[in-house]
Amino acid sequence: MQRTIIVILSAAVLISGVLTIQGWVRRRQANWVLSYAILSSGLFIWSLGYALELTLPSLAAKVLMAKVQYVGITAVPFGWLTFAAKYGGFEYKLTKKTYALLSIIPFATIIIAFTNEFHHLLWTNLSLETVGNVTVLGISHGPWFWVNWVFAQLQVLLGTIIMVWAFPNFHTGHQNNLLLLILAAFIPWVGNVLYIADLNPIPYLDWTPVTFTVSGLLLSIGAFWLNFLDLLPIARQTAVRSLPDGILIIDKNGKIVEANTAAERALKIPVSLLINKTVQELAQKFDQIRPLHTTLQNNTHSPQQEIVFFGKIYDLTKANITDQQGQTRGLLLTLRDITSRKQSEAALAAQMRLFESMVTVAQATHGNLTTEDLLKKTVEVAIALTNAEEGSLFALDESGDVRSYLLAKESTSIKSKRFTQQVLQQGVAGWVYQHKRPALIHDTRLDKRWLWHPDEARNPRSALVIPIVLESRVVGVLSLHHSKPHFFKDQDAQLMQAAANQMALALRNAEVYEAQRRTAHHHQILYRILRHLSTHMDAESILHEAVKTIHEQTRWTAVAIIEPTKDQQQLHVTAASGALQNLIGEYFPINRGITGRVLKTGQTQIVPNVSLDPDRIRDIENIRSLVSAPMEFQGKKIGVFTAQSSEYDAFDDEDVWLVEALADACALVIANARLYAQTKQQLQEQTILRQAVSAIATNMELSSILNKAASHLCQILEATSAAIFEFNAKSQQTALMALHLTDEAKAEEEETQHQHFAQFYKHHVPRLETHFDMAYTDANSDNTRLGFLAREGIQTTIRIPLPQEAENERTAFVEIWDSKHKWRYSESQ
Repeated sequence: MQRTIIVILSAAVLISGVLTIQGWVRRRQANWVLSYAILSSGLFIWSLGYALELTLPSLAAKVLMAKVQYVGITAVPFGWLTFAAKYGGFEYKLTKKTYALLSIIPFATIIIAFTNEFHHLLWTNLSLETVGNVTVLGISHGPWFWVNWVFAQLQVLLGTIIMVWAFPNFHTGHQNNLLLLILAAFIPWVGNVLYIADLNPIPYLDWTPVTFTVSGLLLSIGAFWLNFLDLLPIARQTAVRSLPDGILIIDKNGKIVEANTAAERALKIPVSLLINKTVQELAQKFDQIRPLHTTLQNNTHSPQQEIVFFGKIYDLTKANITDQQGQTRGLLLTLRDITSRKQSEAALAAQMRLFESMVTVAQATHGNLTTEDLLKKTVEVAIALTNAEEGSLFALDESGDVRSYLLAKESTSIKSKRFTQQVLQQGVAGWVYQHKRPALIHDTRLDKRWLWHPDEARNPRSALVIPIVLESRVVGVLSLHHSKPHFFKDQDAQLMQAAANQMALALRNAEVYEAQRRTAHHHQILYRILRHLSTHMDAESILHEAVKTIHEQTRWTAVAIIEPTKDQQQLHVTAASGALQNLIGEYFPINRGITGRVLKTGQTQIVPNVSLDPDRIRDIENIRSLVSAPMEFQGKKIGVFTAQSSEYDAFDDEDVWLVEALADACALVIANARLYAQTKQQLQEQTILRQAVSAIATNMELSSILNKAASHLCQILEATSAAIFEFNAKSQQTALMALHLTDEAKAEEEETQHQHFAQFYKHHVPRLETHFDMAYTDANSDNTRLGFLAREGIQTTIRIPLPQEAENERTAFVEIWDSKHKWRYSESQ
């Protein structure tokens, strides 16, 4: 008996081992194959462990194998439940939380099994029992055994219910696989019930691993014979049955594993006869499948083809079905009924020819064609498309007046302007112009709108008149004539209306193309200039580089940048090139000249003849016309950009546009350069201030602190000397607290600091104490020693009162002297 049981268990181990290898190798093929691999792995570990438990003689060895089995015992129901959920179409229920909950009891059971000696929750007693010639492990189950058993049975039961529930939703071919899976799960369950319910013919023998042999054989049949691992288990309720397009899914063996009702209608073959049949087998039975078989046999690389079933045209789309590794697992065929579309395409074949002809019209717009030339070519194309005998066209301006009358054979203007106006007012052309709709005249003799030209040698009997509309404006009226009545049809009117729209579009495209070409040329110049300007950040050098580069890139005789002075009283030629280069550095009144007019009005001034302009200041040799544009940045006028030429009226609209664009570009670059200089200056001042604060904070001696402060004041304001002193209002005396003289300071500055402060402060203290402001020495009105020194070039620029915190009295002062720049500092300084 023992040998028989061992042989059966060995077969179970072998079969489950093969299935385990197959499952893990193909686990990436589909999401449910991984659960299948876990299930087969559990079967293998359980079977192998139980076979070793029966074979090994000692109690310790049998107990160890019993513990190892629990890895498989817990994996089997978990793998079955997740496999059933995925295979049956309920994968969306398997969230991370669900996996975590399903894993709690299995992991706890494995831990309890390997630590049973400490708590006896799984087994309360383990012993060796002999049944016949078989030595088995006698087990008394603990409370946790029943917890795990109930949980496992619930998982198996729920997985089986899912499979049974999904059974009706699968095609017949898939249902065979489902039956095998349900039966493979049911047989071990019967063996487990026999073991638990004391119905065991051999006491203590667990029949569950023994029944795995039968389950393994059933799974082998499904895996290797029915190839259920290669199939796509798509439930009907989640499939594409309701799609209007026909769907055929073919596995890698060429069998149709899925088809919807739309495919059934297209092929006129029931779905039940399509499933699990190859296309080749179906082609031998059904003639309508042969085109599909031929198409698949040709193995064309085109993903879309047209195929005909029972007189209907279908768009056949092929798409490979790949797994997560990128390997092809099948083929998806989509059949879309395009019969109506094909019929529409056939009905619109004439329109397609028309649109192709419009390409010729569009190509004719390239180059330097006049409007008349373009319209002439358009009329010629219209005559060729409609087989008209003659065509004409009224070209209209914005007010609706006739510019010209074009003939297809000879492009000459109509002789009688009065007649053309009459046609637009009273004739059919006027009706078309007013209503912006085509007019189809089957017989000109019966239509009162038709006016006969007295010079016409041949009177047309039928006519087709089409408006050419561009952006809601009628730019022309096209008229096609034929000597036979009822020659033109409604279809001709529709097609020519579309042609007229294309004609208007071609005209607009030609205009846009010319504008874009001019703009591109201007942008190219701007790009080259800005590229040169972007390499400089110094305001002075950037202006000279700007005019130099612009003069080189254009045909202008002279270029200049003129800026107002800081006091806004004068204009200063900052940079110039060409004939104006000698004017660099010159000043002239801001309210005079053409430049002054530009700044005052804020508008570009175009002067075709400079000598006739009343605002010109003087005549400059070789300058006859100019364009001057304001340079503005953020609403502030910062200067004027002027371009001048040696020719009269040398600047057209394109040049004016370019001058204005260059003025804006120069304004932006100058503003950026000034901002850069200002930022650099502020950074330098902040660095000096930071150094001063650091020096003051690290020194506790008053005289040293004040001397360093005086030194940093000279650095920040670029002064030649600085003094900090105290004035005693009661004694009318001053005391010098700190003095810093730079190398550029004059000797008189030191003498002044020592001897003349008392006289000054006696005179100025009342105003300083009440106003707490800055005082400047006026060389013309100050009769003191300070005023004399100021007139000699040693200017006292700033006196700042410093309040004392104790009494809040302004008795300390800082005085800054300058004998180098002789400038007046700003409030920020």
